[in-house]
Amino acid sequence: MEETENVEDTELSETATQCRSTLSLNSEIEDAEAETNKRKPTQVIGETTKRRRTPLNPEFGEDAEASETSKLLSKPVDGDASKPVDRDAYGKIPLAFTSPELYQAVAESAPPDVRAKSEKEIAAYVNEIIMRYAPSQKEMELREYRDKIISEYPRLHEKLYAIHPTEIFVPSFIKAINEKTEDRFKNIISQPFPGILTFEIFQPEYCEMLVAEVNHFQTWIHKADIRTEHRNNMNNMTYLDDLGMGCMLQNLMDSFISPISKVFFTQVGGSTLDEHECVVEYHTDGENELVVQVDDTELTLNVCLGQRFSGGELCFQGVYCEKHVDTPTRPESDSIKYYEILGVPNSASQDDLKKAYPKSAIKNNPDKGGDPVKEAFEYSHIVGQAILYQGRNRHVSRVTTAGKRFNLVLGCKSTAFRGMCKLMSDFSWCSKCKQEKERRNRETVSTFMAGIGLK
Repeated sequence: MEETENVEDTELSETATQCRSTLSLNSEIEDAEAETNKRKPTQVIGETTKRRRTPLNPEFGEDAEASETSKLLSKPVDGDASKPVDRDAYGKIPLAFTSPELYQAVAESAPPDVRAKSEKEIAAYVNEIIMRYAPSQKEMELREYRDKIISEYPRLHEKLYAIHPTEIFVPSFIKAINEKTEDRFKNIISQPFPGILTFEIFQPEYCEMLVAEVNHFQTWIHKADIRTEHRNNMNNMTYLDDLGMGCMLQNLMDSFISPISKVFFTQVGGSTLDEHECVVEYHTDGENELVVQVDDTELTLNVCLGQRFSGGELCFQGVYCEKHVDTPTRPESDSIKYYEILGVPNSASQDDLKKAYPKSAIKNNPDKGGDPVKEAFEYSHIVGQAILYQGRNRHVSRVTTAGKRFNLVLGCKSTAFRGMCKLMSDFSWCSKCKQEKERRNRETVSTFMAGIGLK
């Protein structure tokens, strides 16, 4: 499809008329939105709002196993493909799903004592297993609703829906990804603070196209009177999966972010990322939520897309596990600011920040580890530059004081890492866990010294 730079109002109006008839759903969508809304406002200082960017398989929610559904239902039964499926065996038994192949596959994996039972008892056993992972009716309706939006949406820039590296990424990033060596990554990555990486990633033209696509989508759904699913009860973001960019984003995570995370974030699931969700956030003059947030991700990639703006800094307060997520942090005055690291004044422009970054990147090479003393860090956005950090790093986004700011936020999750975390009670990456371990070690040494009379 050729790139369309301008879309006439008349064409949008015709599309809107067609979409209103196509995308009519009953009022159950209201309940579905409420059911998927995972965000609660923070009422007390120190408490934390979880940003559940990805509705599938939230680690600490009641839908923890939901993401296994699609894997279970879509997995081809090819291990025993040569065996004929006895479709009549379950013909007269009430089934949760009308799929004999699925029941046959699950029944063959059941324990011997279950397989020895009658077809009715086996069917009841399989029903229970399937329903444990099956999506609700409302979840399936919401998926169908999104598919309808994707099929009707008139794309503005078709090239955005696939990865074209030379048109998306800056040359230094492409070279590092092609070589996939730790040394090459360290040449393009700066670590201004422990556990926080920054690097140049998107070309300016790509940022502009993506912002234009998001604006075009918002204009289209407004004229078509279409409501999208605001999972976090926020109107200042667009889910790129709603536009049909799911495959492109999965490729972005697998081929371009995972190679970096496998080197620098192995201890927090960086080598096993398998789920994603991506939004474009936009904040105008005076808009922002000054609440403490924790991303429901293993890693979060945040890239500023523009446009002209002031403010909007990200203030990080430290990485904590679920048990210690509400631990008070040090005073804000004790934080280190990105302006200070770059060596520029607070009033520096985007051009000044970009000019100062290369020298700072050399000084703050990942081998040097950043500032090991301070717990808080304030990051200032630079257009086209990415910041990659652990999702459980508590942070606050400051008010955008002037202009309008767009940010692409890609949340990456690891099912394997989350399963491992369920079996652990002490985490080396949690600031509070490390403090408690050091305290226990000191007490053990003190007790031992007292016991031998050396205290």
